[in-house]
Amino acid sequence: MALTRLGGANAITGVIPVANGGTGATSFIAGIEQADQWSTSTDHTFSSAFTEEVVTAGWARLTNARYGQIGSALTESSGVFSFPTTGIYRIYAMITWHGNNQASGSCFGTIQVTTNNSSYSTAASSSGGMNSASNRRDFQAAETIIDVTDTSQVKFRITVNTNNTNTTMDFMRVIVYRLGDT
Repeated sequence: MALTRLGGANAITGVIPVANGGTGATSFIAGIEQADQWSTSTDHTFSSAFTEEVVTAGWARLTNARYGQIGSALTESSGVFSFPTTGIYRIYAMITWHGNNQASGSCFGTIQVTTNNSSYSTAASSSGGMNSASNRRDFQAAETIIDVTDTSQVKFRITVNTNNTNTTMDFMRVIVYRLGDT
């Protein structure tokens, strides 16, 4: 079988032909088109045990040179995050808990999603426990992939819960990637 070398005169330029599997495309976008990072700047203390609470305070977009972003930013209002464009998104949430010299306890975190800008359901959850050791810390992570078909309707928020009010959620970070078109 003879090999043909494609060089300058034979190279495809401009529009890729539609025949033989071509698409007629004139450009390609490779890789992730949107990535954003947010974290809390304040601790979240619990007023009662076994009560799921939305993390509403202290959210800030990480914008200094150590943290990279690609594309447009998410927006956040009272703990509810909105997307800049439609598409398939990966949401990754990390939570760090502090035990405050407590008796044993459990901690829970969820990523909740709405598709109608009203009713939320759990898309991903994490749980962990702490023993009664002094100043015990626990780390949890949850992630999900969602289809954002309408940026005014599809949103997400993070909730936390514990069975012991001596527990503090002292750090949370959310990283969101747009993986592709819806």
